[in-house]
Amino acid sequence: MKNILYIVLSLGVLFTSCSDSFLDQKSPDELTFESYWKDASAAEKVLVSCYAEQMYKSWHWGEEYFIPLNYKGDDITMLPGSSDWGYLKRMGSFEYTSGNSTIYSMWSQNYSCIRYANDLIDRIPTIPADNITDEKRAQLMSEAYFMRGFAHMMLNINFTTIIVRDEATSTSNLIKKDSSKEDAWKLIVGDFQKAAEHLPASWDDNNVGRATKGAAYGFLGKAYLYQKQYTEAINAFKEVMKLGYDLTDDYEGMFDGTNENSKESLFEIQYTTQEAGGMWGSASQASFMAIGKVSGWHMLRPSQYLIDEFEKEKTTAGEPDKRLVASICYNDAAGKSEFLGQPWSSYYGVGETPEAMFKKFNDGIAPAKSGKSGINVPVLRYADVLLMYAEALNESNGLSSDILSALNKVRNRAGLKDFTLTDTGLIRAEIRHQRLLEFPCEGIRFQDMVRYGDVKQQLLDHGHIYANNYMPKCDYYPIPSTEVAQNSVLEPTPGY
Repeated sequence: MKNILYIVLSLGVLFTSCSDSFLDQKSPDELTFESYWKDASAAEKVLVSCYAEQMYKSWHWGEEYFIPLNYKGDDITMLPGSSDWGYLKRMGSFEYTSGNSTIYSMWSQNYSCIRYANDLIDRIPTIPADNITDEKRAQLMSEAYFMRGFAHMMLNINFTTIIVRDEATSTSNLIKKDSSKEDAWKLIVGDFQKAAEHLPASWDDNNVGRATKGAAYGFLGKAYLYQKQYTEAINAFKEVMKLGYDLTDDYEGMFDGTNENSKESLFEIQYTTQEAGGMWGSASQASFMAIGKVSGWHMLRPSQYLIDEFEKEKTTAGEPDKRLVASICYNDAAGKSEFLGQPWSSYYGVGETPEAMFKKFNDGIAPAKSGKSGINVPVLRYADVLLMYAEALNESNGLSSDILSALNKVRNRAGLKDFTLTDTGLIRAEIRHQRLLEFPCEGIRFQDMVRYGDVKQQLLDHGHIYANNYMPKCDYYPIPSTEVAQNSVLEPTPGY
């Protein structure tokens, strides 16, 4: 996929305009929206644009991707690099408004992805049969359905309500009301079902990173789980399990660029520091995640709650949980924390107390200084599938050996002994505990807290310094005020 992303994205002018002026152009030699769709290659280029809309490049990665997904969770604490900027602080202190630019950027970028996907779904069937095989047409359609479902899902799990866009944009459907979450889920489920039909189980090396059958089934299962449709979720996750995924031994490498697109990866956003065709494919992951001591922007650190929960675990050899060592540097009593192969304490002088820092998405001091990291961002991992599968089984069928088998695969990879208790409530608590330790700062934690319910009590119990600012409306973001101003049939989200 990184090779695909080198294609020059010169389609902007052609596809951002939906006005009738395109249809008025008379020159037979001039490329128009109608004449563009002549073969499979044309569709592939638009598909690249679809993927590219899920890449948040440069500093945009931190402000428009990481912050909206992570800053409300109890696994991070803001540092002055964030809290000194009002619009960023408000994202983590539950004081944001519908006019926050970070919220609007997340909204608009996903709808750009949806626009491209709908153009593909509308136009791929019109490509002449002489210029595309039936197999290729079906595969491209499935990929377009996947991207449309994925973008709608990112919106639906983060915003109070969204506008379901299920057809190519035109002047007749540009102004549209928002939909219920239930109606949004119907589209998302349907799109992932269609995607799974004709997507391949894997791609060759030049196309790694494109959507696969496993990714479609994985997100389908997640969509069902979020709706508490446990039987359907179980069936979707079982389809993933037939496809050969497994946990990788190199947990840390999935987040520092050394173990990308591993056997555990179902879907990850592809980044690269190589520049080609005028497209910049890097982002600011290291700058954003690193603290000032190692040339980062000093934006955030692991919360004390997260560290405390990690320290409850010991491996079968009496060592810290392997994920703790791989995910966090801090002033640990065991002296196991290291960064770039050196003890974390060695970065500090005599009398200085080492601060806590995330190692995830942090590939070194040089990338932190330059603002350019090429680390991929995993969006769905097999560990998530296993824990969601265990959760669905536990919430629906009660005791099953499959529950503990899936749960213990994740525990064992971390070096922990088997969990053997069989009480449904205790298993539920353990699954939630493992999700906290497995996925810190991966954009999952706050969504899980919302699913579990009573978010404010969780925040209070876990020492979140802005817990008292939380209100139920903060479970989701409001429709951006810019969207409301441009759409005459939209009402502002209640409370905003």
